[in-house]
Amino acid sequence: MSLKLEHVSYIYGADTQLPVRALENDAKYEVNTKKQYIHIKSLASLLKHILPVELKPDGFVVRTANKFYAMPDGEQHFTAHGSTIMAGIAMPNRFIGSGYSRDLRLMSDYGSTMYHIKR
Repeated sequence: MSLKLEHVSYIYGADTQLPVRALENDAKYEVNTKKQYIHIKSLASLLKHILPVELKPDGFVVRTANKFYAMPDGEQHFTAHGSTIMAGIAMPNRFIGSGYSRDLRLMSDYGSTMYHIKR
């Protein structure tokens, strides 16, 4: 089978669905996002707002934690028929300052997510 590859660009806006085209309706596909992580040091200046003690963003505690832990950034893994995927891939919620879960997208400025769709 030959598959026509095309460049797809999507800019996050009001839509929460990633448009997908050119899949076979009845074929099953596996969809995965590339694993990405956000380092703690990139959010270190916000720690003073949630912790009862003040930590320096470039201090020993933050630097040490950053060496051993990074926060997962909105991974998606699922299998579905082409017709379902072409209806649009639901995008995980973006971080809006009201809490964290590993399903949130924590993209910084100019961030992106790569989706791999395999038959």
